[in-house]
Amino acid sequence: MSYNAPAEDILRSLGQVVRIRRLELQQSQETLAFRAHLHRTHITAIENGRHSISLRKLVLLADALELDVLELLQRAVSALPEPGVTPVQQAGE
Repeated sequence: MSYNAPAEDILRSLGQVVRIRRLELQQSQETLAFRAHLHRTHITAIENGRHSISLRKLVLLADALELDVLELLQRAVSALPEPGVTPVQQAGE
């Protein structure tokens, strides 16, 4: 991606990737939280793009999702909307 996406977009995208991967692994938020050593409310806030995450927690979360941190971040960046395109416009293409 060749532009600097707003932090809110990155957090939303990361949350979507976390939710999709958790569902692929057929895990509940409680199970993911336990595996990542986080509270379930943190998982909910992350998935909803409302929680900024520390690097340490990102590493724990990626491990619980059976991904390395780089793969998790690459998926989040790939899911970002294009500049000037709202997520609603992108989904309706």
